[in-house]
Amino acid sequence: MSGRVLNWAGRADAGDAMAKAVLLVLAEAANEHGVTFVAQETVAKRLNACRATVNRAMKRLQVRGLIETSRRHRSDGSRSSNLIRLSLCNSEQRNSECKPNVTQSDSITPKINPQSITSTKTAKAYPESFEAVWKAYPHFRGRSDKAKSLAAWARLGGEEQALLSGGIGAFRATPAATKDGGQYVKAFERWIAGEQWRDFVPKAAVPAQPEAIDWAFRMAIFRRQGTWLAAWGEKPGREGCQVPREMLEDV
Repeated sequence: MSGRVLNWAGRADAGDAMAKAVLLVLAEAANEHGVTFVAQETVAKRLNACRATVNRAMKRLQVRGLIETSRRHRSDGSRSSNLIRLSLCNSEQRNSECKPNVTQSDSITPKINPQSITSTKTAKAYPESFEAVWKAYPHFRGRSDKAKSLAAWARLGGEEQALLSGGIGAFRATPAATKDGGQYVKAFERWIAGEQWRDFVPKAAVPAQPEAIDWAFRMAIFRRQGTWLAAWGEKPGREGCQVPREMLEDV
């Protein structure tokens, strides 16, 4: 693992949360020249995601010019893991320093250095929607890992991300978030992965039946945050909006 490579990945614009999480894991597994042979299955396990999701994210990273992949084969002709080169290497490095090391392991160093992830210089690299919940959460100093929190948040669906955002506000108002200076507050990534945030979502926000559509909740989110997910159909004010007419009178 190289701090220089991780710093580069932290600043890179990956386009979306999952692609960003994949890029950070690749950077964590890469050598000091930005080269890794880590397998997609290993990346998927690191992020608790399926291989197809990781594969699509890597294709998006290739389109943005952030990584290059090259196929490798063993002496018997069978496929081996791809060589992945992060684009921080310039042309001079690629001709000399970035020469592949065929003995490199596919293993990933288990912990990302939080100092290289949460610095002021890399903060702008995170999606704005994630930055909003990160800043809203009542962190206890040095306990949360921003990269791991991003990965946990990215695994949630869009509607769950909106619910989590509301849950943070409710959690901040509880004694548990402020007692003894907040020293009992869990790391943000654990709070997300352990689904503690669900305890602070108003029961009315969750539909009584899976097929029910809680338009009141969606409109409340829209009025309060301006958020309208694509999965909800056309947003209020546009043709094709399915929100009941009586709920649109004050929009």
